[in-house]
Amino acid sequence: MNKIDNIYKTNSKNISQNNKKYCYVKEGNIEDKINELFQNRNLLYHNKMIIKTKEKEYKTYIIDKTEKEIITVDSNRIPINEIVEIEKEYP
Repeated sequence: MNKIDNIYKTNSKNISQNNKKYCYVKEGNIEDKINELFQNRNLLYHNKMIIKTKEKEYKTYIIDKTEKEIITVDSNRIPINEIVEIEKEYP
């Protein structure tokens, strides 16, 4: 086998320890995700979303948003500042 250059070698013997050094969360990440969803409105209505807040989890379709809230098909108004995570529900 060929010897791998040092640039490809890991410094840690246990790769799982490497994840403790980094954090991948960005500020405003939830608002960015919401804005991405609304860029293509056709896809938004056809996908069931999982919206997790500080107190509750919603599995619903998003129909609109205001400056401070997301409005769902179920007539729920979810404040954007309370959303912890938002993602598409996969079957």
